[in-house]
Amino acid sequence: MSWQRRRPRVSVLAEMALRQERVVETLIALRERHSLGQEDAARKIGIGLRQYQRWEAGESMPRANNLGRAALAYGVSPTIFYDDEDLPASTVPQLDRMESELEQLAAAVAQLATAVSELREELTPRNHRRAS
Repeated sequence: MSWQRRRPRVSVLAEMALRQERVVETLIALRERHSLGQEDAARKIGIGLRQYQRWEAGESMPRANNLGRAALAYGVSPTIFYDDEDLPASTVPQLDRMESELEQLAAAVAQLATAVSELREELTPRNHRRAS
């Protein structure tokens, strides 16, 4: 296949601008999904606030290693900044549901422990209880 038939030519600058726009949109969406301000997002990624503000404003482009750190901080794949994939579904409702289920399980375990203790008390012969 010749290079002319691969895909329509887009200028390198236009392609870079589209990528930067995608990175900016994704950074903002991830920050908002986690209910963070810019300062908290910068701290979470491990960069300075001003640097983060430049990224969101489109004034500078994060380096690949910083995008990797951002992806790790938000628990997503680094490819999300370049691919046209949607952001993964929020895990916050899942975590809330799991926490609720764990609380219910802990309450059930406590009830079971109480029931076992009461049953043990009932089944223990009276003369054995006095000796103890």
